[in-house]
Amino acid sequence: MPTHSSSLALRDYLKPYLRLLTAWERRHLYEFCRSVLQCRSSILSRAGRSRLKRADGLRSRLDDWVKTMSALLEKLPWEEMWKAHAKRLRSRQETWKLVIHDGSDIAKPWAKKLEGLSMVHDGSTGELVNGYTFCMSVGCGKNLWDIHPIKATLLNPLDEDFDSQNTSFQRHIKGILAAGVGLECLHVFDRGFDSEGWFSFLDEQEIGWMIRLKVKRNVLFRGEWHSLATVAETILSERPLKDGDCTYARCDIGIMVGKEVRTYGFVAISREKYQKPLLLLVNWRIKNLREAMKLYGSYLDRWEVEDTIRFLKQSIKTEQMQLRSFDRLQCFLNLQALLIDFLLREYDQGVRPIGAELREVLEHSILRDTRILSPYLLADHIGDDLLCHQRDRDIDLVPRTSPQLSLLPSMDVL
Repeated sequence: MPTHSSSLALRDYLKPYLRLLTAWERRHLYEFCRSVLQCRSSILSRAGRSRLKRADGLRSRLDDWVKTMSALLEKLPWEEMWKAHAKRLRSRQETWKLVIHDGSDIAKPWAKKLEGLSMVHDGSTGELVNGYTFCMSVGCGKNLWDIHPIKATLLNPLDEDFDSQNTSFQRHIKGILAAGVGLECLHVFDRGFDSEGWFSFLDEQEIGWMIRLKVKRNVLFRGEWHSLATVAETILSERPLKDGDCTYARCDIGIMVGKEVRTYGFVAISREKYQKPLLLLVNWRIKNLREAMKLYGSYLDRWEVEDTIRFLKQSIKTEQMQLRSFDRLQCFLNLQALLIDFLLREYDQGVRPIGAELREVLEHSILRDTRILSPYLLADHIGDDLLCHQRDRDIDLVPRTSPQLSLLPSMDVL
């Protein structure tokens, strides 16, 4: 366990960014970050209450603090702060094996007039509501908790430079690569990126990439064009590799990208509990079935980006952001990504989150489709188990585990 307090740990983490600011900005940014973490909320008024002591005139002081912090977010030199963050990431990435990219939504069902609102899925209800789409990228290492938030970008359909969600996401990835982050890593994507446009874009970036494929596609296989489903069925029936409840097969396939046929590596994984095989595409020729098995493990680690997004939403309540301009919302999201990175680094320094030991013990005993067990899934598992085994007791007395497994010890109020 570290000997310094969590307040000093936060100050140490923020030093590369605070050096870029004036003394006034340094003091207020540190207070703001400390308050957001302390109150576990992205509503500025709540963060203000965690900082201000109750006294006469609290309301007016709180209003002034909220206005000051809202204005500060927009004035910070975010380009320089991103360069400082990228430099920090480059010093860590030797341990990374993957960079994982995915998109998510910020539901704002009651918002009507904010710039850039579009229709998104509310994750808690499944309904279409007003909100924002954002893209998130994280670095993932080989060890437990070795997760590194890289960048989060909010998409604004009303921006004059906005062409489509795909082109915005591509600019997001270009910015990460231009900063020298993840150049030697395998970049992993889910089925939403299964298109010739994405294949072409990623090939141009000269990086290793893997995308999960949909079934509806014709590919060149052994000199003839066949449906992808037929190719998967054929190679799985020939000489596959069986490991537990999974069967692996691989081959080379050709895909028409633009006006040329490009050769890619293809992996099909048949799993006993699923009717359809899982299909993966990589931009190189796969040497053998052992390599195919490792690629499946890397794809399962893709869940880490979704867990990071869930952690972002649950730990500091991203969807509670209440700011009147899109630029301020993006700036707040930038700051939240840094704070989530801080929380994860606290674990690296020995500040073990609630349930960490149990998570590590149960890593291989809970059957889930991920090789790196999500702490948030584990928290839900523990909470449900506690409720299940104590039905005869008063539910209000059951110690339900926090869904975000808080990594930051409570801090004293300033």
